[in-house]
Amino acid sequence: MPGLRFRVGGLDYDDKLELEEQTDLVAFEEAPMREGASGEAVTLIAVVGGIALKGLIAFLVMRSSKDRFKKRIEVEYPDGRRVVYTVEFEMVKDRPVEEQVMDALSELSGVPVPELTA
Repeated sequence: MPGLRFRVGGLDYDDKLELEEQTDLVAFEEAPMREGASGEAVTLIAVVGGIALKGLIAFLVMRSSKDRFKKRIEVEYPDGRRVVYTVEFEMVKDRPVEEQVMDALSELSGVPVPELTA
């Protein structure tokens, strides 16, 4: 499904700098912290097209030392609607994590993997 865009939040300015060094396919939006939350005053949301989604996922996994992947991914469809999916699973060591995330997102959204990355 060409024209899909993905939003993944919870990033900071260090993440932004690192991602910008690796690719120019990522745009960023600022998301103010909720009232009463602690931490930086602003968090960032990475906005990518399908072709850059696997790279963003690889970056997120590389930062984590856990055997479990859990991330909210918002999918923006060509018609403008946005749906948030929580992708969560135990990582399997003998399979690339990017593929596991794409399969899980495909299952949740009903969009075949090749169309997610188109």
